[in-house]
Amino acid sequence: MPEVPYLSTRCPICGDNVSMPPAGPGAMAVQDAFGPHNHMMAYLHLCTNKNCIGSTVAYYLKKGPNHPSYKFHRPEFQAHTVHEAVPPRPREILQNANDARGSPIACTTTAVRAVEAMMAEKGYRTRKLGLKGRIAKAIESGDLPKVMGDWAEEVRELGVASHTDEEPEPLSTKEDAERALLFANTLADYLFVMPARILEARKPDSE
Repeated sequence: MPEVPYLSTRCPICGDNVSMPPAGPGAMAVQDAFGPHNHMMAYLHLCTNKNCIGSTVAYYLKKGPNHPSYKFHRPEFQAHTVHEAVPPRPREILQNANDARGSPIACTTTAVRAVEAMMAEKGYRTRKLGLKGRIAKAIESGDLPKVMGDWAEEVRELGVASHTDEEPEPLSTKEDAERALLFANTLADYLFVMPARILEARKPDSE
């Protein structure tokens, strides 16, 4: 029986909500942290997700022979925050996709939906074209370079696979979700964040 329980938290590497077991006995971090015999102990906790190397160090206050009480852990999961330069509707959808990293199907489909919303913000709203047609129009108009258009097509196909049941394809994996999310975040940077930063950098000095 481990001296401390599993740590229920979001893994700092994969972002999943997991119950992380202690990897071994604790080590003294601070002696007499809050008075005599109140020691701060450090325990390494490991992510239980297959192929994830995530870990965190949790600190517990041990009062004599009593069971250690949890205080905090580092590092913690740092969620991606979508830049405010992205317009409100696609920004909220993209934030939801980032927050759903631990659920591959939800993350993939929401990331693709965020791409659709960003394309709509740039004026590509004709639904009958589908996302593929809107991407082609954006390339033709110069709003997207061809290399990003090719990447967008790969991500679009991931989204189609996630919600097509006529001829079911394998459901989205964590790797699929990461690919879709990387593209969606990169597209947001390309279409909205970088132009905003360039405009800010080119403003004349106020003095």
